[in-house]
Amino acid sequence: PLFRFVGFQGTPPPPPTAATIVAQLQRDLLDPDAEIAPANRMYRAVLKDGSVITGRLLNIDPFTVQLFDSKERLLTLQRSDLREFGAVKSAMPSYRDKLTPQELSDLLAYLFSLKGEVQ
Repeated sequence: PLFRFVGFQGTPPPPPTAATIVAQLQRDLLDPDAEIAPANRMYRAVLKDGSVITGRLLNIDPFTVQLFDSKERLLTLQRSDLREFGAVKSAMPSYRDKLTPQELSDLLAYLFSLKGEVQ
C-alpha cells in the first residue's frame, strides 16, 4: 500500500508481484496466526479475581498494561492484579483442513481477482 511510503527517504521498494500476493493470501488462509499486525493482535488478561479482559494492546510497562477492549474503551490494568497475560490466537480460523487443494486454488484465484482501493 502507498501509505507505507509517507515520509519515506530514498527509493521505495517495487510493488509486490502477483505470485507474492497469492502466496501471502494462501499463508493468511492456512496459517492466520503466522503474521498479525501489532495493531490487530489481541491479548487476554486474567485478573486475580478470575475476571477476563480481552483487547488490543496499547502499552505495557513494568507496572501497568493498557488495552482497548471490544467497545474501544481504554483500560489500564495493574500488573500486580493479573494472574495471566498474553497474546491470543487469531479470531480467523485456519482453512488448512477445511478446503481441498482445488477449493483453495479457486478461492485464491477469486480473491486475487478482486480489485479494491488502497487503504
